[in-house]
Amino acid sequence: MKAIIELQKRAIDLSSDIVELVRYAHAIAYKLNLQDFMNWCNAELEGYTEYCEVFLPEYRCVGGTLKVSSMNGRVERYSFSDADKTSRLSRMGFPNDISSLIKIIEEAEQGKWISAKLSPKLEQLIVDDPEYIFAIEAYLEVHISELEKIFSNIRKIILDWTLKCEKQGILGDEWIFTDKEKQMAQNITYNISSVQNMANHNTDTTINQTAQNISVTKGDFQSLANFLNDKGISEPDIQELKEIIDVESNLATEGMENGKLQSWIGKVAIGGSLVAKGVAVETIVEGIKYYLGF
Repeated sequence: MKAIIELQKRAIDLSSDIVELVRYAHAIAYKLNLQDFMNWCNAELEGYTEYCEVFLPEYRCVGGTLKVSSMNGRVERYSFSDADKTSRLSRMGFPNDISSLIKIIEEAEQGKWISAKLSPKLEQLIVDDPEYIFAIEAYLEVHISELEKIFSNIRKIILDWTLKCEKQGILGDEWIFTDKEKQMAQNITYNISSVQNMANHNTDTTINQTAQNISVTKGDFQSLANFLNDKGISEPDIQELKEIIDVESNLATEGMENGKLQSWIGKVAIGGSLVAKGVAVETIVEGIKYYLGF
């Protein structure tokens, strides 16, 4: 078996496991004494925050839509007056290891969208916008297809590299590379455009699923309590919500516009329990809506 040809086949086969593909590439790079290529493989396997000497590749900066959540549960698209600024800040770097990215994609349900937490500075800038006086949270909404493109780029980089190796006669018969092959491999280049200046990109990538499978039954408060508890809402806050629901007879007509209900949502969001758990406020709102039957 020629190691380079086997790696080439795995890169072409879209059904092959991406983690195993990168591990395979790393093993070959190790045998060929290609430190830079090994570092890139390690950064993909363990995350770029673990390999600070490796610049985050451009293909790991994905586009999305800036969104703002309000105390009443309303979600709106956000734009700066400067279109270029909006475009620039609607991109986010994902330094996560590839196993984590796979998990994020697998856990994104129904609409296949995720919400990625912005840097505190950017989120505060948006939330403080006077045009959004009831805003309590801002995030970047990203379709999982943007994350899947990361895997496509990884496959292409490995495939292109193996084709160059094959063209130069570097094959690794039975996983053994000759001294000549090792020497020739030092001249094989692989091109990865990197983000040299991350100031123009968000890199704080705490992920939430904005399309949840919400296991809340209409009229069954225990199911709502279990849901809220799972999302990090404290027992006292859950009990306070129950009291509001029990006492506020006009909930059926006011819905999520009810003043006490809005105050409760604002309190748990601003209090930090949602942020600490990486939970989008609209997820909590949706759970309450399910319970109330809205």
